[in-house]
Amino acid sequence: MSLGRTQSVALLGLTGSVVDVEVDIADGLPGFSLLGLPDAALSESRERVRAALAHSHESWPNKKITVSLSPAWLPKSGSGFDLSIAIALLIAQQSLPQTPFTQTVILGELALDGKIRAVRGVLPALIAAYKEGITRAIVPSANRAEAALLSSMEILTCNSLHDVLNWARLGSIPQVEELELNIDSSSQLVDFSDVAGQAKARQAAEIAASGGHHLLLIGPPGAGKTMIASRIPTIMPELAIDQALEVTAVHSIAGGFGNRSPMSKVAPIISPHHTASRVALVGGGSHIIKPGACSLAHHGVLFIDEAPECGVGVLDSLRQPLESGTIDFSQYPLTRLIDLQQKLQAEIDARKAVEMEAFRAEANEKALALGLSLEDIFGLKKLDKRSGPQAPKYKGPNGELWSGRGPNSKWMKPFLEQGKTKEDFLIAS
Repeated sequence: MSLGRTQSVALLGLTGSVVDVEVDIADGLPGFSLLGLPDAALSESRERVRAALAHSHESWPNKKITVSLSPAWLPKSGSGFDLSIAIALLIAQQSLPQTPFTQTVILGELALDGKIRAVRGVLPALIAAYKEGITRAIVPSANRAEAALLSSMEILTCNSLHDVLNWARLGSIPQVEELELNIDSSSQLVDFSDVAGQAKARQAAEIAASGGHHLLLIGPPGAGKTMIASRIPTIMPELAIDQALEVTAVHSIAGGFGNRSPMSKVAPIISPHHTASRVALVGGGSHIIKPGACSLAHHGVLFIDEAPECGVGVLDSLRQPLESGTIDFSQYPLTRLIDLQQKLQAEIDARKAVEMEAFRAEANEKALALGLSLEDIFGLKKLDKRSGPQAPKYKGPNGELWSGRGPNSKWMKPFLEQGKTKEDFLIAS
């Protein structure tokens, strides 16, 4: 009888718990027993581990194999335990030494050919392991950028099971990254200089971004509501490092970063479709708790386009999260808590596009009877094409001068960091 031990991490929401993976190989009828409340994906690890060992030229013991994931009462889910189980199995049959894996957390899914695939939630898992005193981690190479954010741990990134075995037996390090925190502060997608006109809407967006207020944009199709809302993150103050780590952790649990860099300090913006359900908006799930759109917008902007078209009760589900800043999921036997803090931006079309022509004709008649124009009623005034000395002039917080119809996001950000808008620096002309 022999025993092998490794360590991994189980995630429940944003909370991680270190799990001891123990493998016992004993005489008896050949079999494989997995204990510790595994879900379906984790229960299938037997076949993945068996195939990966075979393709890595390692033997599978023809004995009774018992795998225990402790603590046993804690539910475990996902394929991120594959690599840890495989290593513990090789230690149990004395193919690997136990010493290299002391105080080491192992994360990774095994492909049938022995390659190590990326897993969700690497950053919150490493944070949980570090709080328990673990100083080293083995993670998939695909999760390298995310793991690099935790500079307090020694990180070994491996492409395959063969790389891990060579490191344990020969001391050959496949890839060790010096974890220098290199945060990306750039946003190259959109800019406020793209917005022409809409001075009042721009000012409202600046005030909302500066003071952390919610914003409701109402207007006809094509007025620029979506364009303005999508550019609000570019004028918000940069995230602090702690805030950037929180945002990355939430997106890691959700399973992807989209166009966002794991090391970005730009506030996120999430825009769910108006047909999204309550679960898609606030998060949840039957076995695996996944963050919803409002959690993914943590420290950023949650933009709901066509807000009146949302289903009954969907917008009401945001009341408590917006007030408390957290979402509590109560499921037996545990309660999961996910933090969220975001600014809500919503947009409403004044009329549907198919109704606009008839509506404009009727409104124009009523406007003429009052001696007004349709533009006066809707505020759809022509763009200010003045230039040179007649254009509005502003003096920036650092003394720089600007004139014209629309400054860019980089120029606007210093105002908002001081809690002011550009109107506070208007120079009378």
